[in-house]
Amino acid sequence: MTMSILVGCTSKDVSGNVEEKDLVEIVDMANRTVMVPKKVEKILSTGSVGTILIYSINPDKMVGWNYELREGGEAIYKRKVSQFT
Repeated sequence: MTMSILVGCTSKDVSGNVEEKDLVEIVDMANRTVMVPKKVEKILSTGSVGTILIYSINPDKMVGWNYELREGGEAIYKRKVSQFT
């Protein structure tokens, strides 16, 4: 499973820098290396399939939808995730 964008919060030192011990190295399918927080708080997928996958696994981690929901979809989402506006 590949997530396009990961957004998270982790421990920071007083200068605002993320401590290296709180990061993990990820290599994507294009062989690019990025450092991301070990504990990811919020996730945004840039593709609709990834968005549905995130919603199915843990909708509380979603930053938001990357496409307009169909009629009735917003009501279902609001019941599941109280922060949605």
